[in-house]
Amino acid sequence: MKKKYKVLMVVIIILAIILIAGGVFAYLYFGTDTFKSNKELFVKYIAQNDNIIKKFESKELNTYAERQRNNPYSIEGNIKTNAALAGISNQKTITDLQNCSITFIGNIDKTNNYIYQNINANYADNQSLNFEYVQKNDIYAIKINEILNKFVGIQNSNLKELARRMGVNEETISMMPDSISLAQIPMQINMFTDEELEQLKSKYLKIITDSIKDEMFSKESANNYNIYTLTFTQEHAKEIAKNILNTVANDELIINKVKSTLEKFGMDQENINYYIEDAKTELQKFIKSKVDTDATIAKKTDIRVYEKNKELSKTEIVLAEQDKLILTPTDTGFNLEINENGETTTNLKVQAVFSASDAKINIYGNQKDNGNFELRIEETGINTNEVHEVSELSLTSKNGIVEESDDKVVCTYTAIKKFGVPVQTNTISNEDIMLINTAPNVEAVVNLFGQIYNSLQALNTTKMQAAGVGTDGMNPFLFYIPAIIPTVVINAINI
Repeated sequence: MKKKYKVLMVVIIILAIILIAGGVFAYLYFGTDTFKSNKELFVKYIAQNDNIIKKFESKELNTYAERQRNNPYSIEGNIKTNAALAGISNQKTITDLQNCSITFIGNIDKTNNYIYQNINANYADNQSLNFEYVQKNDIYAIKINEILNKFVGIQNSNLKELARRMGVNEETISMMPDSISLAQIPMQINMFTDEELEQLKSKYLKIITDSIKDEMFSKESANNYNIYTLTFTQEHAKEIAKNILNTVANDELIINKVKSTLEKFGMDQENINYYIEDAKTELQKFIKSKVDTDATIAKKTDIRVYEKNKELSKTEIVLAEQDKLILTPTDTGFNLEINENGETTTNLKVQAVFSASDAKINIYGNQKDNGNFELRIEETGINTNEVHEVSELSLTSKNGIVEESDDKVVCTYTAIKKFGVPVQTNTISNEDIMLINTAPNVEAVVNLFGQIYNSLQALNTTKMQAAGVGTDGMNPFLFYIPAIIPTVVINAINI
């Protein structure tokens, strides 16, 4: 009997050792990098680049965008451009630019499909050119007050019939929607749910990992980093590209999303199917003409991930052992560097800082010998009823005339949006709007816009002369073209 107990005790001790050892080994495998292959570790750390995207996600900013979609508000602001141009001997252009601005005031009620903006292009304190813009339900119209007695607009319905009167051929008309659901655009930018995005990431990451073999991975240690490298040839690159593109062409999740999006934009089922099949055909043509034959893919490419303290430090893509693309995560965003022949030629830094009341995004880019740009975006008070928005774009370049001098253009958009106060709707009736939809033919439309263009050109000349600007032959508002960028970006963030 004692012998049996002794055997039982030995069995229990051995079992305990196995369980403890198993737990240790499980911890070493799942909790640490011990026993993982170079391939597994490479995938683990390169996948951490996904954390970069999360740094630009803000629940508060999303809430603010939603508030703008669901609540009426007033808006007032301006667009200003300043410049320092070393190559211009006549500084009158700079002075004129200092005196110019674009100001706007309006009311927006997206729930009721209503937008009104009163816009002034100010040549000087006493001279301006006034525009009005209105959206009422499916009508979009603009008016230049010193040229037109009525708004000129288009109704977003029966577009096929309008196109037919404008002389568009029937084949093209058959592929057109009868109306365009512009309200759906913001929602379609993020057409995939978080769960669907995870499915897509998992699927396409698996395609990549299944296409590469264990022997293509290596590990080295240098400067306190563990460096995991994937080395593949031109043929490997082509194989991976083909697998991904062929999968995309038949991915039901992607195809169904495209179909539902086109449906919301008013396209009929027959044309949706045509576009889907045409896209598949074009994708196959691209694979055959580019991927199968492209000789520009480097004969050897290295992708390196640098790990320190179990965290990704940076990712490098190395082409032909000379040119590098280096992606480095930071606490607030990322840095992207392009290195050619051992020399940094392009730098891009993107940062985002969010709080309950503020959102700040900064994008800085520098290209060797071509200058730099910086886009600064700030929204303060996004959780209050008075939100201040600023978006500033700075462009700096080497002056081609004056050595060691820079030319600099700064475009700034500022606006104040007020919620929680009564929003006045403008008393513009449908009778005040002349619709292009009612034009009998294309000649009538061409003549109308020709007259508007000629009148606007003459009016602009008169305004400039009265304000004493542009006497050197340069219209200062030409410098406002880059101002489109900060204006569009800050509004895109808020859709």
